[in-house]
Amino acid sequence: MQKKIFSYALLAIFAICIAALSYVIYAEIFLHIQPCHLCKAERVPLYIYIAAYPLFLFYKKIIKTFMMISFLSFFGGMLISLYHCLLMLGVVKASCGLNFDTISTTLVSCTDGSFLIVGISVVYICFAFYTLTTFAMGALCFTIFKNNNIYK
Repeated sequence: MQKKIFSYALLAIFAICIAALSYVIYAEIFLHIQPCHLCKAERVPLYIYIAAYPLFLFYKKIIKTFMMISFLSFFGGMLISLYHCLLMLGVVKASCGLNFDTISTTLVSCTDGSFLIVGISVVYICFAFYTLTTFAMGALCFTIFKNNNIYK
């Protein structure tokens, strides 16, 4: 039973990652909404999870490694998203040594939170997503390490 719930939880996170990336790609291509550099950095944990999940499905013995990589990548995403929220709120100032003008021709400010879904800035939604996912992954990691691998 626990194995089944665990598998469904990982599948749900995978589906949410696919849906989130599909929407941001749709917003970029069809709605012509340009993401800032932090928005692009916040996608990296989703790519990592999407790439690692199929490996886990075919090779269940890597469960501990998969869970730690997933937890750490979502935790990193949560920290980037927190920084992005603090930038938007004006709590911290942008400090970056890179000159983004030379990297891209269209520079989008990381403090601009004008893209809203249901009246809430996408940056705040992203932070809530990463926070919930990080805690879910932490709980799943705890279960795996406590039970010493449920996929024996």
